[in-house]
Amino acid sequence: RRTDSRQLLKKGYEFYYEKLQRQYPNLKDEVRKILMPRCVDPTKLQLHNALLKLSYNNRGNIKIITTNFDDFFQRAAKQTGVELKSCYSAPLLPPCNTNWHGLIHLHGRFPRKSENGGEETKLTTVLTLSDYGYAYMTNGYASDFLVELFRTHTVCFVGYSADENVIKYILSAIASDLSQATFSNPIFAIDTYKTEKERVEKYNNWMEQNVIPILVENRAGDFKKHTTFFEKWSEFVNSQSLIKKKVAKDEMEKG
Repeated sequence: RRTDSRQLLKKGYEFYYEKLQRQYPNLKDEVRKILMPRCVDPTKLQLHNALLKLSYNNRGNIKIITTNFDDFFQRAAKQTGVELKSCYSAPLLPPCNTNWHGLIHLHGRFPRKSENGGEETKLTTVLTLSDYGYAYMTNGYASDFLVELFRTHTVCFVGYSADENVIKYILSAIASDLSQATFSNPIFAIDTYKTEKERVEKYNNWMEQNVIPILVENRAGDFKKHTTFFEKWSEFVNSQSLIKKKVAKDEMEKG
């Protein structure tokens, strides 16, 4: 019934998909068709391009983790000539030490069409409530990965709200460590707000979860402005990197 569906959606989309999965065994295939278009407008990948540029560590390797199922980061990398040396998908996640690099689909991804027209082997996707239970509790591969990730890296959330269920799942995996302050690295989140009241609410919501919010004003709720923020940031970081390289080169030539 429509009322039941609305109540489930309020609890979280994973509850709604859990119900649909029982009625429609091919649910994930239908969701894939919606989320995996064959063609994507290049302008729709601007945010992904900027995030890729911001994801380089000091060794020149990309480190980025997504909970999305689509291949937009792969498409953005191909569009801009960025090399994604490795791409991992749940539940086959890499050992989370400081040596891994590439793109990680923490909640899996949908298979893509291969070059010969066939489909890749079906991959795991964390979509329903049962999927979340397996990833974070029964098997716990996502929880295990996240505990080590937060211990060894400084993490910054992008594109999430503090009250989203996915954030609650992720932070619940490290809740005991957070309460005992065993992490030396801070956790950040970039979020937007429209009003002063919303800014205060979002700040408090993130801080209650031991996450430091970086709040960006976007009163019109304009996604393009949100994208521009990351584009400008990536340009700044790149310019600083070029300056450092020039200074290092000059010093080497002097010596």
